[in-house]
Formats: sequence, C-alpha cells, structure tokens
Amino acid sequence: MYTCERPVRFEDVDAAQLVFFANYFDYCHEAMEGLLSPQQGGYTELIMDRKIGLAMESVEAEFHSPLRFGQHVRITASVDKIDKSSCTFRYVFTCLDRKSKHAEPTETEPVGVIRHGVNFIDLRTMLPVEIPKDVLLVLESHSVPGSKTAA
Repeated sequence: MYTCERPVRFEDVDAAQLVFFANYFDYCHEAMEGLLSPQQGGYTELIMDRKIGLAMESVEAEFHSPLRFGQHVRITASVDKIDKSSCTFRYVFTCLDRKSKHAEPTETEPVGVIRHGVNFIDLRTMLPVEIPKDVLLVLESHSVPGSKTAA
C-alpha cells in the first residue's frame, strides 16, 4: 500500500466548503503517481519517454462523509486486481483530525473509497499493451492480500 497525506485546500472545495466530488479524482491521481514512483523515472517517464498511458476503464466511488476546507486527508492507495494489460487501483480516504498544530493526527473512520480501473495503452497508437515487467513489480508490491493477479 502507498499512503500520502494532504490538506484540503480552499481551491478543492465548493460553495458549501466541502471537497467538490471531481477533486477526489485529482487526489487519486496524485496517489497513483506516488504509488508508481518506485519504478525508474516514475509516472513521468512512463508517460513522457516510454509513451505508456493508463486509460480509465471504470470508476466506482462511495462517499460516507464529507471532507471540509482546512481538514487533512490520508489517501491509502493499493492495487485490487492485475491482469495482462490492466489493473484496478483502490483508494481509501481517511480524515485526519488534528486537535492542535503539535498533536499527532488521529484517524477517523474512512470517509470514502474509490476504485479506478485502467488499461495500459501505447500513447502513439492508443492500443492496449502488456504491463511492463518493472511496472508490474511495483503494482504487485502494492497488491492487497487476496487480490487477483492474472497469470
């Protein structure tokens, strides 16, 4: 699993001062880039030099409670399923309640879960490609127990 934390910024919220739903997907993308960073050159090299993209196939979101301006969120990213040329990422959002600036964050119940299925594609032809071995190793290292990996 890959974990990152970030504040909920003013530009992330709507008029009700709640995270605008589309911004959760930006948070997911940030976490996905971080999850893929161990492979040489990270996500940037994968896209820019190797011309391999991750095209969205599906997305499923469950929201249990809102995130608000000024709160901190922990995003835990993992991989639920890996096939020959696709995978499904899972992101769990947890609000971190900081009682004071110097206190350790206290985790609350998850506020939401997003599952994001992607196909690996050649960005020149837009056709599916097999997941490169180095990327596959990174994905497998973030697989959750009981996840499915195709042979």
